[in-house]
Amino acid sequence: MDSRLPARVLSIDEAYSLSPEDAGRDFEREAIDTLVKLMEDHRDEVVVIAAGYTGEMVRFTAANPGLRSRFGQVIAFPDYSPPELVRITEAQAASHDYTRVDRSLGHVSRRHA
Repeated sequence: MDSRLPARVLSIDEAYSLSPEDAGRDFEREAIDTLVKLMEDHRDEVVVIAAGYTGEMVRFTAANPGLRSRFGQVIAFPDYSPPELVRITEAQAASHDYTRVDRSLGHVSRRHA
């Protein structure tokens, strides 16, 4: 990268999909190896944000011996609680002018308990 350019950000949602449990395909391995090389060669110029579910991300960072050490910080977000999910559902419904049905919100609470 040209040092006159500003730092770059690479965001990878569901990054764990690059290291599936049935990792027999070469594409995923090549993508991870390329990512590690990018992070090493341009460590002062690029920020990589890899997001995903905690357990799957552990598998992802273990897929290459150098990958975990390239991430300087890990931020784990807690899961939403059932009451939080109900509040989110209510807010989303209200923002789209949907009327609330108490029975459906009870289903949301039970499903995510």
